Amino acid sequence: MNRGSVIMSSVGHAEKFGNLVIQDSDGRMKTVNSFSSDLLIKLSNYDHYEEFNSNQVFLSMMESPRFWDHVPIIYLNPKTADTIRKLIGVDLKESHVAFANFFAADGKYKLAPYLVEAFREETPTEIQKEIIEANRRMELLWHALAGRMLKLFPVSESELQVWISPKEYVERRLEFKDAMYGKLVKNGFKSYINNLRYYSKKNGDYSQANQLLDSIKKAQKTYCPEFGPWKVYFENGQLKEEEMYYWPNQYEEYQALRVDKKEWYENGQLKAEATWEDGKMEGLKKSWYENGQLWIEKTYKEGKEDGVLKLWHDNGHLQDEGTYRDGKEEGVWKNYDEEGKLIKETTYEDGKIVSEKNY
Repeated sequence: MNRGSVIMSSVGHAEKFGNLVIQDSDGRMKTVNSFSSDLLIKLSNYDHYEEFNSNQVFLSMMESPRFWDHVPIIYLNPKTADTIRKLIGVDLKESHVAFANFFAADGKYKLAPYLVEAFREETPTEIQKEIIEANRRMELLWHALAGRMLKLFPVSESELQVWISPKEYVERRLEFKDAMYGKLVKNGFKSYINNLRYYSKKNGDYSQANQLLDSIKKAQKTYCPEFGPWKVYFENGQLKEEEMYYWPNQYEEYQALRVDKKEWYENGQLKAEATWEDGKMEGLKKSWYENGQLWIEKTYKEGKEDGVLKLWHDNGHLQDEGTYRDGKEEGVWKNYDEEGKLIKETTYEDGKIVSEKNY
């Protein structure tokens, strides 16, 4: 598939790339699939670019960063960001602009003179807020194109579960006790990108590229078989979020990263718990009201609702019950009032209402 002068990787291979694990700037572990989707939304307000998904886009950024300098992927708010459009010299109708638009012919950053004042203000104006937001998107894209976000490799000698990118390994002149692992960190991803660029995409044969991804996945599981919890706290010290990461079976050739997530209210009451595999919700998700009453039970399969759904009123009486199949409502759904009395039945087929009955 072509995007201008760049050939994009196939959807199937990009999905395999998306199954790799990455550590974000906050120390959270994510699949590349989840990370790339979040990145693209932050940059452009969409989780895709044209007909290409986020895995394809992020992989292309790693392979051809200079090409993406000139792709209009940075979102600007309508009207409220018109000052920025004038500063960087683009049409006022443009909703998305390119990284290169923010730089003058002599390489100077066009927003630089305005950022100092914007950050100095305790209460920035709306225009200054737009400048700060545009700069934030610029920084995100710069770090992505520079390869610094690609924290694919656990630091084998670290007890703090620090992961680094190949770029950091070279820039910091790191050396690992395991010389073979150090060589993989330094050259493994580069070999993978070269294979994509000069062979796999041209010939439509991703077998060698897949093997290189498998070697990176194997190294991740070897040098970081366990992940400690990632936690966020309220200002009062109460735990707010916790994520546990693990490989369900370390020894399988391919195994999804599993994440168990929990959230709490500020009073310490559990708010929600769910499991994710490769960036997609899987299994039972449960949510509670702040008073401790169960609120929602819903089952997911590969990111889609699939199975029984139940909702309760905050007084404990059942509110709704029904069934999903592959993300769509199916069969009879029942709705109850706060006293637990049945008030409505709705019948669905493939997500569409076929009949309704009120009581």
